Amino acid sequence: MEIKDIKDYLETNHNGKFLGFKTMEDPHSGSLGWYDENDADFEKAVIWATPNWDGKDNEVPFDISDSDGNYNNFSTLNLESHSLEDQLKLYFSILALSIDSVNSAVQSS
Repeated sequence: MEIKDIKDYLETNHNGKFLGFKTMEDPHSGSLGWYDENDADFEKAVIWATPNWDGKDNEVPFDISDSDGNYNNFSTLNLESHSLEDQLKLYFSILALSIDSVNSAVQSS
C-alpha cells in the first residue's frame, strides 16, 4: 500500500505505541484515540487525534476526554502544505505535548 497521508501511515506502519500511550480505534465512530497503556480502564484520559476528522481535510483536532466523558480541545493541527515527513513530525510533537498535559494533570490531582 502506498502511504499518501498521515492517516495511511498511522493505519499501516505505526506500531501503536508512543511515549507509553497506545492507539485504539473507536468501533462506532472510527476515531483514533491514544491512552496510557497502564490505564486500560481509561480512568486518566484519552487523547483523540484523528486526521481529517469530521470531513475536514488537512486538519487533526487533538481533544482530550476525561473519565467522565468531558471533551476539551487541546489543539488543532493544520497539515496543509506540509510534506508527509513534516506532517508526521508535527503530529507526534502535538501528541507529545498532549501526553505531557495528561500526565501533568494526573500528577497534580
